[in-house]
Amino acid sequence: MRIRLLGGLEITSPEHRPVRFATRKTSLLFAALVLAGRRGHRRELLSEAFWPGRSNGQARNSLRQALVDIRRSFPASKDATVYIDGDQEAVALIAGP
Repeated sequence: MRIRLLGGLEITSPEHRPVRFATRKTSLLFAALVLAGRRGHRRELLSEAFWPGRSNGQARNSLRQALVDIRRSFPASKDATVYIDGDQEAVALIAGP
């Protein structure tokens, strides 16, 4: 797996295929989670940053949908290289087995 953030987001899977997300916001969310590492971000902060002007419920729903898109791009397996870890308050992207 290769993730490049400088000069534009570029993700290459372990199978050497490009990984792309459905929306630009999902790509930016992925980049924010990569940069945060295991410490992650609070869901409230992400919802407000990426979906300003929406109600709290709408923003959190949009965040959930974006996280689903990220999860689908990296199917779960015993050899998973990327997965989402989180709870009601925070979310983190974990890279590695």
